[in-house]
Amino acid sequence: MKKVSADTITELTISAATTPENVGAPPTVQELIDGIRATLTGKIKALSASEKNAEETAPPEKKAQPTAFHISREHLVRELEDFENIIADLPVGFRLAPVLYSTIKHRENAGIYSQFSSCVKPQFFRFLAENHAEELKALGICSKGIKRMTQGQKPVDESNRPYDVNVDHIIERFGGGRASLTEEVDPQMPRGSQPTHLTNHFANLMLMPRDVHERKNKLNEIQGASKTPFGESKWVLMIVPEVDAKHAGYVSQPQPTPLSSVPGVPQRSRRETALQNLVDATAQLNRMINLVLKSDDPKAVNVDLSIDRMERSLMAVFNTAAHSPRDLKDLRRFCDHRNFRSVREDLVLLPREKTEKLRHALDLLDTKISKRFNDNADGAKTQPVIVSCAPAMQQRPDKKKKHKKKSKRYNRR
Repeated sequence: MKKVSADTITELTISAATTPENVGAPPTVQELIDGIRATLTGKIKALSASEKNAEETAPPEKKAQPTAFHISREHLVRELEDFENIIADLPVGFRLAPVLYSTIKHRENAGIYSQFSSCVKPQFFRFLAENHAEELKALGICSKGIKRMTQGQKPVDESNRPYDVNVDHIIERFGGGRASLTEEVDPQMPRGSQPTHLTNHFANLMLMPRDVHERKNKLNEIQGASKTPFGESKWVLMIVPEVDAKHAGYVSQPQPTPLSSVPGVPQRSRRETALQNLVDATAQLNRMINLVLKSDDPKAVNVDLSIDRMERSLMAVFNTAAHSPRDLKDLRRFCDHRNFRSVREDLVLLPREKTEKLRHALDLLDTKISKRFNDNADGAKTQPVIVSCAPAMQQRPDKKKKHKKKSKRYNRR
């Protein structure tokens, strides 16, 4: 795979589209900016009008209560502010580029993530430490952190606190189209490695500060990139790294804010955060469903944002817990809770076309959890499913047999 950068990502994502013949000419960056701004502004105006009409027609005892229109409008106002701030203050070494986002299935995305986390990510850390140590130092990673990366582990500072960095897929796994589904041997992986998905190739990965990663993801979220129907493509605006003679595009350039460490974060904080996000998303959707039940015009209640948040939170929790029996048990316990079951039962009250992706994610979760625990009903310890792509290790001589022979000779004496 060619190195993914601001200069190549448009061409690469066009060629990865499911139906590239229907793509057409890519829009300019300014055209995408104007389109996003116009879409958000138009939605805000429409919700303001609906909110005003709802307040005028509401009974006196309900006039002080915020309507669903008000909640949705406030959310979009914040998204418009975030959008303007993001495009006005891009990270150093990044620029905006048109990207063709082509969705795949959720279970396919989960498999790609499993492959990435189990064997690609550790090898990528080693690759960076061995080939781009100077760029790591420039970013702010100390010698101890770089040494730890040679062992395939996330870098830490001198106090053993992990640096606040993430490994980013420049072309998104879920929106990579055929690049996400095609497997080839990555020439930058160790010799003898198994084929990996193109979106998991080193050419598509970058180590970056968490703040930069979150801004990139926030811009995608504002555009509803992950809502693109399966098998279809959508032009989106993305924050993409630049490549030049001094920067190979595998490590983020230093940012104005110095790289920080995560202060005293427990090992399980990522899972706990993901689970808490799901709890919050479930509560939010429950509130929106109650508004639907109380509203005189249920179709006027905008539940799209709440449904999308819960679906994304659900998949994030499962991806985080997929490799840990303990985390998976916590997730199953939450899914058995009455609040979660209540929301699942109430989904039938919402339009089926709006809840299709969420119901698909719930069905996938049921299947995976049921299979994982049924396979271990005899009490055996659950083992995570790991997709191996590392080269096979040579078997050592069986020392036990030699030891056994010596023992027999000793006993005969």
